Amino acid sequence: PAVLRLPPPNDKQAENISTFLLDSGVFKTVILKDLTNETYSTDLIENFRESYVQEQLTKDAPNFGEIVATVPIGGKETSPFLYSALSGGETGLVIAGMTNSAIETLAQAKASGSNFRSIVLTDGAVDEYLGKRVKRIQNEKILDNLHLSFPSPCPLDNALAGYIANAPDLQDHIEDFQFTHALFVADGAYIIIDVLNAGTVNAATEPGSKILVDFIQNLKQKAEEEENAWIKRNPGIPTVSAPKGVGISIKLPFAEKSSRDYKIDKFGNNTNADYFIYKLNANSKWHAIEANKFEKSCFNKP
Repeated sequence: PAVLRLPPPNDKQAENISTFLLDSGVFKTVILKDLTNETYSTDLIENFRESYVQEQLTKDAPNFGEIVATVPIGGKETSPFLYSALSGGETGLVIAGMTNSAIETLAQAKASGSNFRSIVLTDGAVDEYLGKRVKRIQNEKILDNLHLSFPSPCPLDNALAGYIANAPDLQDHIEDFQFTHALFVADGAYIIIDVLNAGTVNAATEPGSKILVDFIQNLKQKAEEEENAWIKRNPGIPTVSAPKGVGISIKLPFAEKSSRDYKIDKFGNNTNADYFIYKLNANSKWHAIEANKFEKSCFNKP
């Protein structure tokens, strides 16, 4: 009942991947569904199907996506994927899953000699060693078709660099944070601290868990009320145009700016952020494909 999700929701990730594939001329895609985290992979795949196929058909677009197969991976009883039957040179592969399932699948694809036009890993696959593991499997010659979706415009932005700079014990581990969800975790910690600080003043006898639950539920309720009020004021206008979410501001003592703003919708998702597509270079570093748009906000320029 008290979900607060600081990265963007999966529909944004699915739309971003869909747009990238369609703009790249990839109109046939095989999807791999990770059974080790069905909640994540199912939601992501359903949203991808909507943006890659259904929305394009609704628009009567001349080039719409086709999902060739949705194949389970990562479960105790799933068989190896038969890549050779589905990996034609114009077909894309989207791996909606966690790190180990993604890495093992890439290893299978390499061993089977698959020939996918583009391979896209989703943000569930991210950990601090992903780049090194992928490079070892793919090798430099075939990295060009591998991409990763991630909810940040640069691997290490000013805010996360600030956290690390103010923690001497992390100085030798900067590489580990270059491409992880650490920034969102740090922000989440500050939200918890701020809410508990305020809550214990106003309700000193309440347990901390109730203070947090009440805060998040009230935030989501307010977002729903504002959306419903907008819909009532604008009859006949598609609800997708309604404002999504109410704002919360996080005080960040180590960041370049004194605070960072999030907009949380009625489901607890952050709606004012987006996903970006990355590629891996020969040094195992991730680089945003459209990095020139984000250089000013990055600590280390791509």
